[in-house]
Amino acid sequence: MKERLGHSFLLLFILTTVTVGYGQDRLTYLADGMTHMDLAAHRQASHDEFYDLFVNTIRDTGFAALTLDIPWIQKYLPSDSSFALYTWELRLDSTHRYFGALEYADATIAPVILEDASDQLQGNTRETLYPDEWMGAVYYNMEELVIGEKTYYLLFGLNRLDPAYNRKVCEVLYLEADGAVSFGAPIFIKKREDLRDDVRKRIVLTFSDPANVVLTYDDSDQMIWHNHILQVPEQSYEGEPLLVQDGTYEVYEKTSEGFVYKEYLFEQNLNRAGEEDDEVKKDQPKRDIMGRPQKKG
Repeated sequence: MKERLGHSFLLLFILTTVTVGYGQDRLTYLADGMTHMDLAAHRQASHDEFYDLFVNTIRDTGFAALTLDIPWIQKYLPSDSSFALYTWELRLDSTHRYFGALEYADATIAPVILEDASDQLQGNTRETLYPDEWMGAVYYNMEELVIGEKTYYLLFGLNRLDPAYNRKVCEVLYLEADGAVSFGAPIFIKKREDLRDDVRKRIVLTFSDPANVVLTYDDSDQMIWHNHILQVPEQSYEGEPLLVQDGTYEVYEKTSEGFVYKEYLFEQNLNRAGEEDDEVKKDQPKRDIMGRPQKKG
């Protein structure tokens, strides 16, 4: 009996491994197509098949699917490898759509599919969001932090929904013991002397597509920092006001209660390169401040 049981588990493991291996090869092929095909209709067709296969793979293969590693799909695991977070984007004719999923190592907890609602949420910073109303983005960094007695995951992402504007977001992922997922936590604090503190649940930055805005976490100093953004008078991009960085930075320092906002820092005091979203935008041409492709050389 024990021998038969052992053979059954071995057969299940082999079948699962083969299924994941085939699925990953096919997913890689489709991900290439949905990223690099010239026509939006062809990218959409590749993505439709990719999406169905991806969702079925993480639902059907349990723990083995945590090993999925697909080019053009961003994947992050926490320190204990208890889950895998996947995000990606689909480029259409004049916009991008965002997709994501969270899969648990514990196969008894069903994977969570994220549904992009970024076209409705805009710059929402005060509400708790859930998987069916996710502020879609491709995440380029994940930081695991303990604040109070809770473990949060800071997710730094890029959204290119609008032709004129990009958004970067510092989202907060929180997981309940039963696997329930929520986004946003009241940990971003602007102190006010005579008024109630201004508390937000995420950081959202909106800027014109040509701008090179950094939003990142500095582990050594335990702070979040980003470019200050201003509107350039009498200038526009794609018919909309031009919003670009101005050489100063805004900072949130980590404390026992969350991240506390500090005044602007001048560039000479915080002169660091922002390369965190290179993987997201590496196929995009570099542009000058007016949106014109830069010449090489």
